[in-house]
Amino acid sequence: MPKTKETIRRKKRKNVRIFPIYKTVSWDLLFYFPIIFLFLTQVKGLTPAEVLFADAFYTLANTFWQLPITSLVDRIGKKNCLIIGNILYALSILAMIFMKDFYELLLIQFIYALGYSIKGICESNILYDSLPASKKRGKVFAAIDGKSSSYFYIFDGISSIIAGFAFAINGYIPMVLCFICCVASTIISFKFRHTVIKEEKVKPISLKKYFKQLKDSMKFFKKSDRIRLLILLNAIFMGLILGIVNLRSSMLSEMQVPEIYFGIIFALLQFSAAITARNSERFHKALRNKVLGFLTFPVTISCIIIGFIVMLVSCKFAIGALVIGSGSMTGTIDKGDIIVYERYGKNESVKTGDIIIFRSDDLKIVHRVIDQKLMGEETRYYTKGDANQKQDDGYRTSKDVIGQVKFKIPYIGYLTLWVNNLIGGNK
Repeated sequence: MPKTKETIRRKKRKNVRIFPIYKTVSWDLLFYFPIIFLFLTQVKGLTPAEVLFADAFYTLANTFWQLPITSLVDRIGKKNCLIIGNILYALSILAMIFMKDFYELLLIQFIYALGYSIKGICESNILYDSLPASKKRGKVFAAIDGKSSSYFYIFDGISSIIAGFAFAINGYIPMVLCFICCVASTIISFKFRHTVIKEEKVKPISLKKYFKQLKDSMKFFKKSDRIRLLILLNAIFMGLILGIVNLRSSMLSEMQVPEIYFGIIFALLQFSAAITARNSERFHKALRNKVLGFLTFPVTISCIIIGFIVMLVSCKFAIGALVIGSGSMTGTIDKGDIIVYERYGKNESVKTGDIIIFRSDDLKIVHRVIDQKLMGEETRYYTKGDANQKQDDGYRTSKDVIGQVKFKIPYIGYLTLWVNNLIGGNK
């Protein structure tokens, strides 16, 4: 028995060491939230109303899964459930990449809510169960969990910036990166160890007994005002967070803020959350017995920052990026290069010889201005690819021009072109 207990202690210490690494990459979806509204509306063609409805459905699904998941965790164990939760996360993102319509999104949200509910129950419990039983157990748990949360927010902030730039190049790239992180989370979750002594293990229960426990849980839920209130609070809080995410995304989209700035704006919010998480114990002491105030503090700060950002982004942003997918400018700008462009200022005008990026139908094209003519109050620009024999059909006006190419980054865009061809995107 002493040898068995020593083995369990080693397993617990290993769990404590793994937990901060796990939470840094696994607490929630990385690369996802800054661009998901844009991905669903611009890449998948859903309407903003459908996206909001799907989020409302997710909130209901998350509430639905709370009680069944508790019984499931008791039946198969926290580690196994955590692995299942991360697999469901990965499958949800993979399905979202290949989904075709709104109804598939609803099914994905239902599965995603199941994974979220499982992870929400198991993650913190694995850490708490792995800490030595003592009077300071809660304090040690809060310190490790808060520190791990701050690591996640910092990493999430960095990934948000990357997601914004990546989406400007190809809308699928952040989703692929998110899927890779989900796979990494699943692999890390296998590293956790069961910490129950063999003699103490609960015998597996039959399905009949499992459903009886579930039925008893439902009865207890109906009788307990506290449980009903907690689940209702969880649903309202989840809905509020999702509402804020989509509100700021749709608002920035309507203001025509370039995609790269979405990531930067979300990163600022995550960095503020990291500061809050890092000082969670200090806030806990200051807000003792004021749980709701503590829970809503980061959301309140987020709303204040959003309001400040709205004032900032009311002006035009200047810089953007685009991957080159054709050879019409070969020699000057090659296929697979990434160009960085800058919008023309109020006192600047397009000059003959400028390499510009302009809209033509639903495409963004990078060609050189070879001539311009003033027709009344309208200036018409005539363009041509350096590698093309003929100039482009028709002409462009100032409404079509997005900006002027400033410099290129060679070869980096080849990976995005490959992903785009693999998935069949057209962004």
